[in-house]
Amino acid sequence: SVAQGIYQQYKADTDLVAEWLAVTAKTHGYAATATPSTANPPAAVGGRLKGKARKMAKNQAGTASKKPTYLIKIKEFEPLAQFVSKVNDVKIPKYFSIALERVIQVRKSFSDRLTSSGVELNAASNDRHSFFVGVLEKVRHHLKPLMGAVSFSVDAKADAKSRGLDDNFFSPLEIKTLWADYASGKLDLAAVSVATNMAFELARNIEEEVDPLFSKLDGGAYVANLYFARICSAFGIDIHEDKQRGDPYNLKAYDLADVCMMNPMTMLISYLQSTQRDEMHLQSYNGSFGWYDEKLGGSGTTNRQKWKQDMTAMLEILPDVSFLAWKLGASSIVDELTRGMAYMMNEPNKTAPLWLCWAFQIYLDILQSLGPECDRGYREFQQESLKIKHSMLEIPVSNKERSRVLSAATRWDKDPIWAARKLVSDAGLFPNEIAPEFKFLRRNPLHCGLLIHNMRSALHSSGGPYLAGPGALVGVTQLYHALRKEKMLADSLVWEDLEDLWKMQGNPSFFVGDLPTNREAYFKNYCLSIGTSVTNWAAERRKGKLKINAANRRNLKFMGYLTLATNHRLEHPGERVPWSSAAVENALNEGILKQYTNSRDHIQPEFKDKVEEARVENARLLPPGLIRKLAQGLQAELPGIRFNLFTMHHEAWRFLERLSEGYAGILGAGVLSNKPDELPFAAGLPLAVAAGQMSPQGDKKTEPSDALLVLAAGVLRKFLQEGQGRAVKEAMTKTLQQRDVEGLKYVSKDPWGVEKL
Repeated sequence: SVAQGIYQQYKADTDLVAEWLAVTAKTHGYAATATPSTANPPAAVGGRLKGKARKMAKNQAGTASKKPTYLIKIKEFEPLAQFVSKVNDVKIPKYFSIALERVIQVRKSFSDRLTSSGVELNAASNDRHSFFVGVLEKVRHHLKPLMGAVSFSVDAKADAKSRGLDDNFFSPLEIKTLWADYASGKLDLAAVSVATNMAFELARNIEEEVDPLFSKLDGGAYVANLYFARICSAFGIDIHEDKQRGDPYNLKAYDLADVCMMNPMTMLISYLQSTQRDEMHLQSYNGSFGWYDEKLGGSGTTNRQKWKQDMTAMLEILPDVSFLAWKLGASSIVDELTRGMAYMMNEPNKTAPLWLCWAFQIYLDILQSLGPECDRGYREFQQESLKIKHSMLEIPVSNKERSRVLSAATRWDKDPIWAARKLVSDAGLFPNEIAPEFKFLRRNPLHCGLLIHNMRSALHSSGGPYLAGPGALVGVTQLYHALRKEKMLADSLVWEDLEDLWKMQGNPSFFVGDLPTNREAYFKNYCLSIGTSVTNWAAERRKGKLKINAANRRNLKFMGYLTLATNHRLEHPGERVPWSSAAVENALNEGILKQYTNSRDHIQPEFKDKVEEARVENARLLPPGLIRKLAQGLQAELPGIRFNLFTMHHEAWRFLERLSEGYAGILGAGVLSNKPDELPFAAGLPLAVAAGQMSPQGDKKTEPSDALLVLAAGVLRKFLQEGQGRAVKEAMTKTLQQRDVEGLKYVSKDPWGVEKL
């Protein structure tokens, strides 16, 4: 039920209430008995964490720094609240009021919700929680005069749904609406896919939190079966009647089984029980029960049609997921379906967890809801891959950043699942019919979205160092600003890509302090921004290289904190604790903070209130709301994360090359070479001459001259008129074919290790 999704939030809220009471009271002189616990988690080791080590790791999961949890005896809560209520000028933050109200209401309804799912609660444990709720109500009573009106309440609609047939243990309604928004074009595939994968992590976390309850009844699968049987009984359906051969239950109960996740659970358990663990990664479904009908999708009119669609879709994908679980270290990303299957393969005696059954149920919902358009995600993945490859055509083959990008973009150029099965089939080991190439990706928009997310992240995180290395863009932006400020460019003539990046990065990435407004200030700001000083341009000091202080040089900031953070989790195949609701909330808070932090790690003062408002809003959210907020956050980061910094560098470099050629008529040939350590200074020469720091011939300090500024304006004017300033923007909307990247030089040496089979 929805209550199990809320349970994790209940624990986080309890910690927040304890922390605020303890810290506030101690700050104002209370002789606190609360002690902060900051124990470090044990060092990571191979295999799954156990016992206390696992619990400690869960408490630390998803946080960048250690945050103490305050240990307060229950009897101390009310005295702390009484003390705080008598302190003058204490302001109670909204997030505390929300957390306190939420933990009271959630705990009150939690027992009823679990009982309705067929779980028998321990009476003593339930009494302890009820007593604690009474204590918190007393805390609220003492602090009520200091608290504003709190609008939070447990969602009445969600509560009603949990008593009906719209929800299962993990309330997939929010996931379905995300994919409906994708289908209608409101949300990007990668954003929806990452949010869905994160929902699987939360589901796993939720199940592990209530596992002590389930374990007393032989596990979550038993509880789900019990729940299914009771619902069927309530509707007057005998699940054992009218079964045909191969039916898992009376198909009159199909809709009820769908709610209870019985269909994917039945197929997953059957698959695990009937397949040898050391062979499942190479086996494939032979079609003995028919094949999934893409055209029919989820439009079956009879329960038998619907069941067959579920069954065949599961039979076809389970061996594919098993292959990926076997090749965890070879894949560029590891989604939760694959990770869950890997756990099952490593622990054959464990029953299938509910969260994994729910994840496969969501897979079926996505596949069937898209119907004949189920390959839409694969087509989007192909286009994204082609665009990234195309942008690498002009990057030197030996460049390591290029290699990293292409490692992600070419990983699925050949279908490793098909290649491995063909290899063993040709050897006569498994005679089953081989499915067409790329069927796994065609049928799995969720996985395609995660691959797109990974490729974009690689493009951005590698593009930053590639662009920043020569330092050309800072000087180009400074020169562009000066030319616009001096009205040397028509208003209609805009360097679109540069202005887009400038807007996303903010002034501190290119300038020191306020934007310069005169010739002397242009040059001074330019010098400071590249990490040198005006005196370094003196004639007697210009015989060698300019002295650059890298610590003072302006640098670009990485855009898309949420994108890169979630991609980091996808890239690592090892054992790890799933993110909790609190961890997702922390990531959202950090993401909004990074959005309004400049490249010098300073938050922009005008956005401090907005950051705090977002934090308060995030504190209100239950797991479904956090999932949607994550998708929206990733969507908001798309302009920055998709902006191709490799292309931007070459755009700026081509302009500098033209500028250097233009100088030849005034300064003489060979004044600046096109070497990476010299050409970037071409942008600074017009500013130096305009400030009188050197003559147009570059040999001495003299009267200010606009000669090189006028020349630069002419070069840039022609550059932009030719459409050279919008290559990044145009590439995003262009549709490419395979022939467009035939000239790409990149050798991928069997990244999946298929040839070694």
